[in-house]
Amino acid sequence: MCGIAGFIDQSFNLSKNDLTTMVEALAHRGPDSNGLFIKNTEKFNIGLGHTRLSIIDTSVLGNQPMSLDHLTIVFNGEIYNFDEIRKTLIEQGESFVTNSDTEVILVAYKKWGKECANYFHGMWAFAIYDSLKRKLHLCRDRLGVKPLVYFRDNNRIIFASELKSLRALNLGLELNIDAVTSFFELGYISQADCIYRNCAKVPSGNWITIDSKLSLEKEQYWGGRNQINQDYKDDLRTMSSTQIKTHVKEKLIQSFNYRTVSDVPFGVFLSGGVDSSLVTAILTKECGHNLNTFTIGFKEASVDETDTARLISKKFNTNHYEDVLTIEKAKDLVFQIPKIWDEPFGDSSALPTYLVSHLASQHVKVSLSADGADELFLGYSRYANLLDKKHYFPWNSKTFLNQLHRILPVNLKVKREVIKKLRYLFANDVVGGYQSIVSEFGHSDFKKLNLTQVNSVSTDNNPKLSDAETLTLFELSNYLQSDILYKVDQASMANSLESREPFLDHKIISLALNLPKEVKYDGQHGKSILKSLLREYLPEELVYKKKQGFGIPVKHWLREDFKPLLLKLALKSSLVDHPGTISNYVFKYVKGHLKYSDRVWRFLMFELWKLEHNIHHDV
Repeated sequence: MCGIAGFIDQSFNLSKNDLTTMVEALAHRGPDSNGLFIKNTEKFNIGLGHTRLSIIDTSVLGNQPMSLDHLTIVFNGEIYNFDEIRKTLIEQGESFVTNSDTEVILVAYKKWGKECANYFHGMWAFAIYDSLKRKLHLCRDRLGVKPLVYFRDNNRIIFASELKSLRALNLGLELNIDAVTSFFELGYISQADCIYRNCAKVPSGNWITIDSKLSLEKEQYWGGRNQINQDYKDDLRTMSSTQIKTHVKEKLIQSFNYRTVSDVPFGVFLSGGVDSSLVTAILTKECGHNLNTFTIGFKEASVDETDTARLISKKFNTNHYEDVLTIEKAKDLVFQIPKIWDEPFGDSSALPTYLVSHLASQHVKVSLSADGADELFLGYSRYANLLDKKHYFPWNSKTFLNQLHRILPVNLKVKREVIKKLRYLFANDVVGGYQSIVSEFGHSDFKKLNLTQVNSVSTDNNPKLSDAETLTLFELSNYLQSDILYKVDQASMANSLESREPFLDHKIISLALNLPKEVKYDGQHGKSILKSLLREYLPEELVYKKKQGFGIPVKHWLREDFKPLLLKLALKSSLVDHPGTISNYVFKYVKGHLKYSDRVWRFLMFELWKLEHNIHHDV
């Protein structure tokens, strides 16, 4: 796991010193070594920089940038099946100098071109410069586990693992107001957007090719929509429940095994829920690993699950470590979030995620999480309403709701909640219903919600999507990528820890998308198949114990311990006169309107982010 940075510059203004500055801003992602590649041509200069966290082939031979003939690469991530690909390439006449997965990418690209990405099991963001064709290729993994952002103007394209590397160049980045509106509605900024103008994120499952004229061409090599296959569906439907269970288990074991490829110690984030418990169970009982496990607890019993995590740790004989997120630690961490997360981030679970990453980093260099299971196997409680809803309206209800918003009295206390409820009732489809549930602010407050839509065009072998399929694809493209994966990457890499996502192997994604809905959602509960598997290892009371979620006691902390800070920020905020009078929710909240806790937390995170990055515009 590493950090990468670079540029292609027609103005010839960017230098080795600039590249050094960019790499130094990413030092937390890779403290073990760093390197630079600079090359001048008659049309541009090209720079590639790398800072390394040594996981596979920890020798100096694995250092980057790495070159092979006319190709040079900087790479962040892991290719878990690199040894299998390496053997295939050797059989086809290729040779290797190192034991690193970086060299495997280089040789695979030389041999197969962009098709090489289809061979990889892993997570990655890499840049390859081809000096013969004078082209720079950027590539990001299928789900965007590893970040890759870029800045573009008339003379330059500059890329990096994190925005803080771009900020280090003093590019005069300007706030993107549209992204701010998305943040307040959702609590995160989507992959389709960026907090700064002239900046963007390389789309997941895509190549971007940049030529000497700075023309930028995107090419998708993988999309979740294309993984839904009628033949695979039919095969799964012919299986008995026992056969399906065995099939799922085999796929999980394969994926989990891949994620343990490492030359350094590793562990598991163990929350006490179904997903992390299943990862722990399979790795210990089926794969034979002696695990380190890490748990964060709370003094507040309503959200604390350390007792359950201890029971599971004891059951699987892991080396177990714990820490407690107290209000004192939280008060310090809230000021760290804007420094670590490059964009405003409103998910309060960032705090325990950072703390568990810090805890793990004291003992291992790699830790596995269980992210993605809820999205793939319909685990969230909100799915029940969406999947059980009998009718979605085929007509466009937006005009009706806007008119209703104007008609209802301004001083009607429940006006906002009424509109939100009606947005759900009159939703046109499952995505509209989903947005009405998760959106904290309505379209009457903000004008833009930039989310990746699901392409529902039918093909001969790919029939129209069901509501469950649409919902899963929408979640994978939005909440999972923009919130969960971004959160875990930033928290783990801030602690020089590599986090791996065993549920997010593309083979598991394909399996989950093609499984019959009833295998995942039994009409009352999600993740039915995963719970059935976990019953092989744990008693029923632990498997079906209600999950608290990896959150913090926001309502209590905000109203009491953070009250002085909130009021101070609210009185000075430019958001007082913003549509929706966002900061006014702070005043309502401290008076007892606790239903506004999510809105208030987002306000707090945005204001602290503005202060940290010296953002002074009125928004």
